[in-house]
Amino acid sequence: MASRLLTRFSSPIIIIRNKSKEVAKDKKDEKVYQLWEFFDRPDNWGMKELSLSRRPGRSWTADELRLKSNSDLHKLWYVLLKERNMLLTMREAYKIRHMELPNPERIDRVNESMDNIEVVVHERNDAYLKLETGKSASPPKRKITSFAGFTYEVSASEHYGQPEVTGVKKEYEVPMLDDKAYLFQKLWKEKEHLKEQIRLQDEYLLEDPDRSENPELLRGLRRHFDRVEDLPEQVVARRRKEKQNIDKIQEEKAN
Repeated sequence: MASRLLTRFSSPIIIIRNKSKEVAKDKKDEKVYQLWEFFDRPDNWGMKELSLSRRPGRSWTADELRLKSNSDLHKLWYVLLKERNMLLTMREAYKIRHMELPNPERIDRVNESMDNIEVVVHERNDAYLKLETGKSASPPKRKITSFAGFTYEVSASEHYGQPEVTGVKKEYEVPMLDDKAYLFQKLWKEKEHLKEQIRLQDEYLLEDPDRSENPELLRGLRRHFDRVEDLPEQVVARRRKEKQNIDKIQEEKAN
């Protein structure tokens, strides 16, 4: 039984991956022979790159999949699933032998094609359910509050049991924050406000017409440093000296 490849070229022709003659010649048992579907062609083993005739094309786009029927999408999904299992098996086999899988982009194209199928199927389910029940096919969203005080929406998911049984704490939207979350939110908003003021100041400096006419008024924009090691040497030396003075004062108070 021939299996289809995951991708297709610009033409509507689908490439067929036929059974290898070497494998068919040594076939002794049908069950054993079916295991060869998890491996690539023996001719491709050990190659650094596939030949042009066997190199896969692009992935399926969502616009192309929208023209397919549900039955065709169902068949194509299992063809892609079979191809993905084969590629993952070969990747592990190459990894054990410290080799690189030829044309590893095939895995990305498989995943992209499968993602596009899921998008098309979701669109059809969503349209059908909205017409029949008035509800969307997407899982409902609920608002929760994190430990830092941020409130955001997450998709509701199924659970195997009650929170008291599974031990998984259920999250809710909290109207009042505790002291730590309240302090964090206050500092966070202050930081975001300062960043916005710096951005507006930088825009003003860049749009100032006097900058081009008076070069002596030019000055650089504010610099941001994420690590202490990136600061200028004089700043680091001043900070180190201040820290030493603070440590010295604390030692004198302790004595």
